Amino acid sequence: MNPCITKPNLVSTAGQWSLDDLEALQLLDQMQRDSF
Repeated sequence: MNPCITKPNLVSTAGQWSLDDLEALQLLDQMQRDSF
């Protein structure tokens, strides 16, 4: 998993994900930022 996932990247690929997948990625992004 790439720790450098950014919100713009998530937004640009949002059309390829279901809402649940997108929310999971956003939670993962928050956890990764908290751990750094």
